[in-house]
Amino acid sequence: MIPSMTPPKPKPSTGSKKPGSKMASRPRRRFSNGWVFSCVGAVLALAFAFRFVQVNHKRPLKPSASLDGNASTPLAGSTATASATNLPPSALIPGASANSPLLDPNFKIPEDPVQLLNYGTELLDRGWVNEAVTLYSKALQKNPDDEEIHFNLAFAYSRLGKTNEAMQAYADALKLFPDYVEAHNNLGNLLVGQEKYAEAMEHFSAALKLMPENSSTLNNLGKCLAQQDKLPEAITNFTEAVRFNPSATEARNNLANAQNRWGNALVKERKLSQALLHFSAAIQAMPDQPSAWNNLGRAMALGGKTTEAITQFDEAIRLNPSFVEARCNLGYAYLALSNNDRAATEFTRALRLNPAYQPALQGLAEARKEKPATP
Repeated sequence: MIPSMTPPKPKPSTGSKKPGSKMASRPRRRFSNGWVFSCVGAVLALAFAFRFVQVNHKRPLKPSASLDGNASTPLAGSTATASATNLPPSALIPGASANSPLLDPNFKIPEDPVQLLNYGTELLDRGWVNEAVTLYSKALQKNPDDEEIHFNLAFAYSRLGKTNEAMQAYADALKLFPDYVEAHNNLGNLLVGQEKYAEAMEHFSAALKLMPENSSTLNNLGKCLAQQDKLPEAITNFTEAVRFNPSATEARNNLANAQNRWGNALVKERKLSQALLHFSAAIQAMPDQPSAWNNLGRAMALGGKTTEAITQFDEAIRLNPSFVEARCNLGYAYLALSNNDRAATEFTRALRLNPAYQPALQGLAEARKEKPATP
């Protein structure tokens, strides 16, 4: 299960620093204060500034746009061009130049921390991660009390695999703003990667106190619990994640995997009726997951429901014709029904996929044995 990380997003610079709500928030851009005052009169500017103060106080959070956990997710709504951002042409296509776009003579590194933040985010979006770190670091030197700069720098560090630096930057962002949901989420994910589960759960719990219906946070907490083999608690969180966001594919997949794991554990304990419930729940979460159908069929076969098991194995094979285990299980089901010819066919098909698959070799030898003569 891959951790969900929320990438940074652009932000206005009128003092409003609203974090988003994804798992590995994206870097943020802002509009400069000078732009506001150049476009409106003094009275409107004051009213606009007051409005942003109110937004900043409430810190509303946008719902997560993606749940695949990919820290390289492109920035949502990023449509800036070189002319719009004043970035050099070499920055538009990652790798188009052997030199850093920051060395391009057409680009002058700005002094304004807002511009540094925005340009850093644009470069990060386009794959220039080291360059983004440079600009974020410069912005931080000029404005060390801005939690979003710390957050963006942390995200860039994580893209570079500099986990310790990223964790420190997220921690710095949280010192400045303890209710920063995205920072809690991202720091929690990094802690999970280091198997520091107790600390990770503290951050996920903090994020959920702020946003109880955040599907991404619930999914992340569920993954943390699943990695500790706390499957009942993990399933509860995955189920809630899907309830709040039915289109959350990752959460659905995680829910199905957790139900499968629990069902398999119950099969080992010969608690077949309970296992059937969990495999059925896995199928409900992800109907196109062939492993759940195979597991359900296996549990049915072990419980003596061989005919019903064949239906489940058939479905698993329909979803994945190369599923060797399901084909082999189907062979054993026909063998249990004394249909040796059909069993031999299925074992042969399994061996075409994996000629060294021992269960199929053994099953085929059994299917080819002569039946005892009828007295």
